[in-house]
Amino acid sequence: MVLRSLAAIAVTFSLGRLLVYDYPAGGTAPVFGRPIQNWTPPVLMHVLLFYANRALRRPNLIFSFTASALAALVSFTEMPKDLAATSWIVFAAILFEISFRKRLGELPLHAYLLAFAGTGLAVLAHGIFMTHTSGASSLSG
Repeated sequence: MVLRSLAAIAVTFSLGRLLVYDYPAGGTAPVFGRPIQNWTPPVLMHVLLFYANRALRRPNLIFSFTASALAALVSFTEMPKDLAATSWIVFAAILFEISFRKRLGELPLHAYLLAFAGTGLAVLAHGIFMTHTSGASSLSG
């Protein structure tokens, strides 16, 4: 129990440092010829550790929700802005499929939330509710 508490404190401080100092500082580094944010590799390592901890200790809602949220943050930041919503919807489909096959109780909720957020982001990003008068006026005249 003591080791679990110490690990939780260490992860909290590590994530806190990433989100308070590294994320706002920005900066990029090339990986395979593509620039990525400097904070992305440590966050992906946290995602891996959270999902591994979720696999070892069931059910663990805090670790799985944190892993899904961090993965969504990374995909939103690293993907081109017009594909960020699509990446969330694809990630939601993957989570839903894993939860269906492995019978994991909390992952469908993650999938639904990500799909809903991805759909909302697509609506906001592509302006579905905006009227496009330039095309309509050229057709009538």
